[in-house]
Amino acid sequence: MQRKQNKTKEQIKDDIRAIEKTKRQIILAKLLFPHMGDLGCIYDAQTALSAFSGYLQAEMEKKLRELKVADLKIDLSDEPESAIKNTMVKFLGQLEPENAQDVVDLLESYARILGTYGQNQFLKNPMSIIKVEDLIKDE
Repeated sequence: MQRKQNKTKEQIKDDIRAIEKTKRQIILAKLLFPHMGDLGCIYDAQTALSAFSGYLQAEMEKKLRELKVADLKIDLSDEPESAIKNTMVKFLGQLEPENAQDVVDLLESYARILGTYGQNQFLKNPMSIIKVEDLIKDE
């Protein structure tokens, strides 16, 4: 017999967001569908949807490229006080005038580089640092 597991607050929030997204998509579909009926065939409707989506994405990308870090409301108040939070606050202060997408790309790149470096350094350790308990998951 399988035991029922209660959902976390985050899982409940995700469920609510998914329901609201579905409701919003139904509203938008009802707005769009009558206009697609004016087209001669399914292919034309598909083309209109894809083309308009492409135009929207291109304009959104332009706007995103124009955003500076200072244009964004970065709220770190939920983060616990720590050296990590203090470093993020310093990053924010230093990077405010910079292009937000450039900063995101740089931060993700540096995080990947540090992750790879850490993995490579860890792999050089002797096998003796690992215990069998490290490999076995408690279920």
